[in-house]
Amino acid sequence: MKRIKYSNGSSVINRNFYKNVGDIDIRGKGSFSSINLTASAEGTISKNIKGTRFTAGAYKDSKGRSSESFSIEKQLPNRSSVSIRKNRQGTNVSLHKDVGKMYGSLSAGSNKGNKQVLLNLTIPLGRR
Repeated sequence: MKRIKYSNGSSVINRNFYKNVGDIDIRGKGSFSSINLTASAEGTISKNIKGTRFTAGAYKDSKGRSSESFSIEKQLPNRSSVSIRKNRQGTNVSLHKDVGKMYGSLSAGSNKGNKQVLLNLTIPLGRR
């Protein structure tokens, strides 16, 4: 009898793609599951303009699910950053700041109509 070797028992085939064209990053990922007979694909494109990163992404699968997302991120002086993210569920605005050994973030947004504001402060217990 011929011996059959399986990769890790997985029936999913994944392919990843990355290309840098000038100052534009292009990423893609596709997968196919032979058990469920489903396929999915997603892609992301990013461009950095004067220290601000603009990103757009999309996802689609064979069951009709899809999504799109957009974000703008800017690194600010003094170890801080600001970002705006938008997708089908809602919009989120975040401000991140490092103060000494602490990390802080303030985030506000809406998710499917639910409005929320979050304040997060992280203090590491070990050495940095």
